[in-house]
Amino acid sequence: ELTLHPKDKAYIITVVGKLFVVLLDSVFQYFIKDFCIDVPQRYWPELFLLLLSICQVLVSGWCWPHRKS
Repeated sequence: ELTLHPKDKAYIITVVGKLFVVLLDSVFQYFIKDFCIDVPQRYWPELFLLLLSICQVLVSGWCWPHRKS
């Protein structure tokens, strides 16, 4: 049976972690960095009220299941 020394396992985990960071960075660079929603200024009040309502629902816990004590 082929086994790895713990030092080699740690190195592999470090390399895989660094590759994952590079992957996430490239996703951010190509998909999120240039993502923009253009909302005409006349819709800003409605958008503000929508976002405020969503925040209120999330904070109030209305959408979360209630725990029984």
